Amino acid sequence: MKEEGDHSEDMGGTKTLLNLKTAIKRERDKIGVIKQMITDAGNDGDEKTAEKLKTMLSEEEKHVEKLKEAFKEAEAEIKKKYENKEEYYCSYGVCVPKS
Repeated sequence: MKEEGDHSEDMGGTKTLLNLKTAIKRERDKIGVIKQMITDAGNDGDEKTAEKLKTMLSEEEKHVEKLKEAFKEAEAEIKKKYENKEEYYCSYGVCVPKS
């Protein structure tokens, strides 16, 4: 997906399934931090900050979904390119060509 190109640039210009999987994990980690910040802001009675963080959380969740779609598209292309399973392998949830 074109909008995910900035991730590949940050990772040395390579567009691999592993890079996408890593980006998804990092975004999920960020979501966890934002959720904790929302809780902390709520506990402090800072509803204005909590609302801003909720908006940020929503955007990050959308971003993860886009990354997941990009991952699925890339993986499907690899599988489609090779006629049988003997030509690619999957490890840790990432499928890549054998050669």
